[in-house]
Amino acid sequence: MRTNFILKQIIDILFYILGLSALGSIIITLISVFTLNFETIAYISYFFQKENNWIIPITILNILTPIFFFLGISYLREVAKCFLKKKWYKEYIAKQFRISGRYLTITSILGLASSLIYTFTTKEHCNTGDLSLRHGNLIIFMLITGLCFIMISRILKETIDAKQENDLTI
Repeated sequence: MRTNFILKQIIDILFYILGLSALGSIIITLISVFTLNFETIAYISYFFQKENNWIIPITILNILTPIFFFLGISYLREVAKCFLKKKWYKEYIAKQFRISGRYLTITSILGLASSLIYTFTTKEHCNTGDLSLRHGNLIIFMLITGLCFIMISRILKETIDAKQENDLTI
C-alpha cells in the first residue's frame, strides 16, 4: 500500500511539472505566431544555431514532444489512482496502460526523429562520433517503457478475459 501511494505521489509531481513544461511550450509558440517574431521559438529549439531548412520541422517536433509526454503521464496517473483503490482487474486499467504506452512511444519517436534530423543536417557527415547514444539513452528508455506499458495492457486484457471466463464456469 505504501509503495502504491509513493508511486502515485511521484506520478502526480511529474504530472504537474510536465504540465508546466507543456503549457510553456504552447505559450511560447502562440506568442511567436501572433507577434510574428519567430525568434522566441529559439527558446524551445536548441537547434537554432545556424540557418537551416530543417529548423521548422525540428521545432515542431520539440513542441509536440512535451505535450505527448504530458498526455502519457496523465493516463498513467489514472492507472495509479486505480491501483490505490485496489481495482486491479478492470478493463479501464488495461485501456489506460495502452493509451499511456502509445503516448510514451510517440514521445520517444518524436525525440529520436528530432535528434536524428539535427545530427544529419547540422554536422559533417563523416563525423560519426555524434551518432552515439549518450543523449539518446533516455529517449530509448522511454520507448522501451512505452512498449512495456502496451505489453502490460495486453497481459491485463488477457487476464481479465480469463478471470471472467473462470467466473462464468464457477
